Order: sequence, then C-alpha cells, then structure tokens
Amino acid sequence: MAGHSNADPDLTGARSLTGTWKLKRWVMEDVDTKEQEFSPFGQHPVGYVFFSSSDRIFVLITAEDRNPAEGVHGESAAFRSLYTYSGKYRLENNHFITKIDIAGDQNWVGSEQQRSYCVNGDILIIESAPATRAGKTTRGILEWERER
Repeated sequence: MAGHSNADPDLTGARSLTGTWKLKRWVMEDVDTKEQEFSPFGQHPVGYVFFSSSDRIFVLITAEDRNPAEGVHGESAAFRSLYTYSGKYRLENNHFITKIDIAGDQNWVGSEQQRSYCVNGDILIIESAPATRAGKTTRGILEWERER
C-alpha cells in the first residue's frame, strides 16, 4: 500500500479485522504528487468501523464540529457531515470488498466497495480506490486503532 510498505499485508484474514476500530486519522492523498490534505470531514473527524465475526462491516464517521440538525438547512448539513454504511464483506488478498445493503447515501445500496487494508498490531490502515474529481485523482487513507 502506498506509504505503508513497512507493514506487512494482513496474513490471518478476517480474524485480525474482527472487532471495533476507532478512527485516528483520515487524509486524502493526491495519487500523482503524494501530497496529503485533511479529509472533507476536517482535521479531526470522529468514527468507528466494526468488523463482525459474521463478515459484516458497519462504518460510521462524522465531521468535526458537527452541529445539531435544526431546520431544513441544518438537516441538510447534518446529512452531508455523516458517512455511514453496512454490508457483508469478503476478503481477497489485501482487500475487502463490501456488498452495501444499507447506507446514508442511497446511491451506494447494491454497490460493491473495494478497499485495501493492512493490519499492523493494533493499527489498521484502509485505503480507498483512487477517484478523480475536478481533474485531480485522490485516494482516502484512514488510520484506525483497535478499541480495547
């Protein structure tokens, strides 16, 4: 994985993923220049990912400084500051592929989302597939710490 070559890919499969992980860092990396900037959810988003023993993933991330939803504009802002989905996942090499069956963004339901991952002790690094927006190709890099 880009920028994380010192950590070996997970060799024990789903067992090493199983459990709850707390988000420590989320950056967007320019694929060409490797420059990193904070995620659209700010410098300190809050989030958890849970991998169940029955191969289900639950993801919930909220933006930093998120305000209560009050009125139509507040509800819209609250929705835009929430990233959540769940589905069954399968492992292929150092990737997990999730078949989304519920999500905050209804467009995701029925899709498959592929992420690369690496577990190094109590640290989990997840990278999204590169995506191009406004002529710039970036990938999300999320660092999680196992919750004890």
